[in-house]
Amino acid sequence: MSKALGDVRRNQLLGALQPASRVRIEPHLEPVKLKLGAVVCEAGGPLKHAYFPQGSVLSRC
Repeated sequence: MSKALGDVRRNQLLGALQPASRVRIEPHLEPVKLKLGAVVCEAGGPLKHAYFPQGSVLSRC
């Protein structure tokens, strides 16, 4: 596991993956810091990335 990513198991979805699946996805993960209120996707817009929050919450308004 990359030290830059921290512990991906802090995210419940990633933590539920079988170890072999987690090993396959980890090279494609990169940490992103978002500011409070940041918009990651506009309603009806294309989703360009998948987000797996660690110690935070994403919401749909």
